[in-house]
Amino acid sequence: MPGEQKHRRGFLSALATIGTGYATVGTAAASSSVCARRSDGETTAATHHSDGPVDDSIPQMTERTSHIQGPTALIVGGIHGDERAGIVAAHQIADWEPDYGRIVVIPEANPQAIEQNTRINDRGDLNRKFAYDGSPTSHLSRSIWAAVQKLSPDVLFTLQESKGIMGSTPSGVGQTVFHSPSKTAHDGASMGVRRANSQIGSERLKFGMDTISGPSVEPNGLLSEKATYEADIPSFIVETYENLDMGARVQFQETITRGVLDYYDIFE
Repeated sequence: MPGEQKHRRGFLSALATIGTGYATVGTAAASSSVCARRSDGETTAATHHSDGPVDDSIPQMTERTSHIQGPTALIVGGIHGDERAGIVAAHQIADWEPDYGRIVVIPEANPQAIEQNTRINDRGDLNRKFAYDGSPTSHLSRSIWAAVQKLSPDVLFTLQESKGIMGSTPSGVGQTVFHSPSKTAHDGASMGVRRANSQIGSERLKFGMDTISGPSVEPNGLLSEKATYEADIPSFIVETYENLDMGARVQFQETITRGVLDYYDIFE
């Protein structure tokens, strides 16, 4: 909890953790993984499950860690391959230096769909594969969920986009931040939304907020839904409206994410 984190800082500051900098982490899998070093120095992971090879490239993860212990945030971009602002924002967030804890980023969660610039990959919609109270239903979703379980983040984001606007025309879920049902998650989302809305002149384009729907409400199989209701991880879906300028969309994604991370004491 944010208040608890502030209370702990006095003695946590004396604990040395991994030095600030990049650490590339292979996505966790159910069995073995084989790592290879690329010419640019980053590590990739080729992971195999007992039921055969993954259906897609295992997405890379990057990590920035503070010298001072604190919360872990996991940021996921590109869960749909044609939602480009979230991908760009996630790559840029990967450069952020936390004041406390660590920021782990999967900037391109759905590599095949990103390469094809499509919402889905050959196995369908990745963000419908995270079955509640059961095993995810594709190799790629199982690999991502294994990484979530290994990291045990204090907060999780998916950066997404919509072809419409919540409560406006064309209809969709854009310009909305969905959050876990707790008061803490609501207040964290509020901080991010206030910062973004202070940059937006049009009332139509200002961000609203809503709760991540539970497993009894469609659509089902969302990563954020599983994280919220099965793993009790405070989660946020940041949805921008695709028809806006790319630079504005990326800025909104980053502003909201930074606001929530401020609330959770990852930044001063």
